[in-house]
Amino acid sequence: MVETARAAKAAPLRRDAVLEAVAFAAERLLLSSDWNEVAVEVLGRLGVAAEVSRVHLVRNHDTDGGLTMRLAAEWCAPGARSYRGDPVVDGLTWEPDHTRWVERMRAGESIIGAIETFPEQERPALRSQSIVSLAYFPITVEGTWWGCIGFDDCDDVRDWSVTDLEGLRTAAALLGAAIARRRQEELLLSAESRYRSVVERIPAVTYVDVMEIAGARMAFISPQIETLLGYPSERFLADADFWFDLVHPDDRARMEAAATAAGREGLAFDEEYRMRHVDGQWVWVHDTSSPVPSEDGSISHFQGFMIDVTGRKEAERLLREAEHRYRSMVEAIPAVTYIDEPRENGPGLGATMTFVSPQIEQVLGYAPERFIADAGFWFELIHPDDLAALRAREAFSVNDLDPFDEIYRMRHADGHWVWVQDTSTTVLHDDGSVAFFQGFMFDVTQRKEAEEQVRVAEERYRAIVENTPAITYQEMPQPPGFDQATSIAYVSPQIEQLLGYPAAEWAQPGFWTRVIHPDDLIAVLAESHRTAESGEPYLQEYRMVAADGRTVWFHDESHLIRDTDGNALVWQGVMVDVTERMETEARLRQAQERLQALVDHMPAVVYVESTDNSPEKLYISPTVEQVFGYSAEEWIWTPDFWVDRVHPDDREAIRAYDERSNEDHEPFAADYRFRRADGEYV
Repeated sequence: MVETARAAKAAPLRRDAVLEAVAFAAERLLLSSDWNEVAVEVLGRLGVAAEVSRVHLVRNHDTDGGLTMRLAAEWCAPGARSYRGDPVVDGLTWEPDHTRWVERMRAGESIIGAIETFPEQERPALRSQSIVSLAYFPITVEGTWWGCIGFDDCDDVRDWSVTDLEGLRTAAALLGAAIARRRQEELLLSAESRYRSVVERIPAVTYVDVMEIAGARMAFISPQIETLLGYPSERFLADADFWFDLVHPDDRARMEAAATAAGREGLAFDEEYRMRHVDGQWVWVHDTSSPVPSEDGSISHFQGFMIDVTGRKEAERLLREAEHRYRSMVEAIPAVTYIDEPRENGPGLGATMTFVSPQIEQVLGYAPERFIADAGFWFELIHPDDLAALRAREAFSVNDLDPFDEIYRMRHADGHWVWVQDTSTTVLHDDGSVAFFQGFMFDVTQRKEAEEQVRVAEERYRAIVENTPAITYQEMPQPPGFDQATSIAYVSPQIEQLLGYPAAEWAQPGFWTRVIHPDDLIAVLAESHRTAESGEPYLQEYRMVAADGRTVWFHDESHLIRDTDGNALVWQGVMVDVTERMETEARLRQAQERLQALVDHMPAVVYVESTDNSPEKLYISPTVEQVFGYSAEEWIWTPDFWVDRVHPDDREAIRAYDERSNEDHEPFAADYRFRRADGEYV
């Protein structure tokens, strides 16, 4: 909607141009007898409208080396390099590097996006063409993947609009229909050419109808009738009515009337109608015949031929569907369209709305007539904060010829606020004066609400992350064999609290590896390389050197996050300070070592046994060999070793005392005789 001043902030509006280019493509492809003659012109209009670097029309070719792509047509923007005849594109084999393209195209699916998001094996060929973003749609001809049409953007990571993609999709459908139609027309022309030479056997039914008093009688029909309808020629010669019995009921009256008129007036017969095949299917036929006069000037017979045009009819049906989709896109787009005409004075901000589409009632709840009758009503519905901001920067102006593109709020009839994106362009008279403003308005409430939800979620996530007693980080995936320069996308502020380095320093190449303790660096890098190649979770405990020289132990764990197609997106990781635990474990090990040394050097045998009345020892000190002559291993692993060597006179009493001690958990202290390895009791 336009009133006072428009600011030149947004990129030039392409929607009108794309729709016009699609309409141009439909017209040229429908009217041209050969799509090859207009292909470059059609691609050029689409490329200029969509503001892309190149538009390619690629055709598939089967070769000994596999399925290859050939440039059927190409349009390049000024400054963009052509790849006609260049093996980078023209003659490139689809597989194996572009197997994904083949599978998606054969399934009728498009390839859209920024090159950096594509699988690694696809990127070299695309980068060599300087492509940054692309959008390609398959072209299907008679149910078979014929090739594709696509946009190349060599300048920017393109967020393709719905209009760009629907325009390209429609162009693909139109080209597919035109190619199919051309195929059918070529077949038909070939058949007609062969028919002119009677001596040649044509792939059509030829017949002769003899004119008699009782009516026409079929005197001859070629054997091809059986191929066409499944009945032998004799069936038609024997029954004059059989031909008409096979004609579709909806076509019979028209066909019989044309045949009667041709016979009565000596006119040529030329009709298309349906006939029932022996298997019940309906076959479209093109039936033409011409009168052949006798010597007295009367009609002797009709010489005719009939061909199967079912394929052409199907192609025409598909073309009609494509045309209908195009009309639906142009005439019923999901947006409000309007026309503003400038005026000298009156209410509002300098323009009068002369047309607004019915979609306005779906968006705002008011009928179109309300806006046409009251020039100021539109502005009454704009949110006061947004209207003031728009006026402050002179966003509405009947004198500003630059495109208008603004997002603001309008009040719905039920009182709630609707976010709209309002875009319009200026249409000029021949003398350069403003004729009117052509605009489109879209309801973007859901998008704005989604953006707000994302913003709130991001703030909530950041608050959680930055208040967690651990370091969280995100690292971009690196290919196997990467060097020490890592790609840290994010690290939480806790890193500075724990190590003294600002978070910004961690984005510097190689910083992470420089602060790892030298004794741990090799093991840490080896595990990093392994997990980068395998995609398995990364789990390591290692030391880092803080800014003040302290050594800090970390438990570092990260997992690779993938998209729905299995492509690697980011490593999400957490680092927890485990210095206290590691120091405690070190002190415990030292204490255990001191205890072990004490036990090993005591002038007595120290042992540990279970309390389940089993006489076997769990541990016995090495001094046992000095005292008794038995090794510690013999003592531990030989069943009943201790009991068997207690003196027989002491054995039962000692066994009972041992069991009672285990049950009562009382200390065991007893004197008894025990046999040494040399047989002596001590």
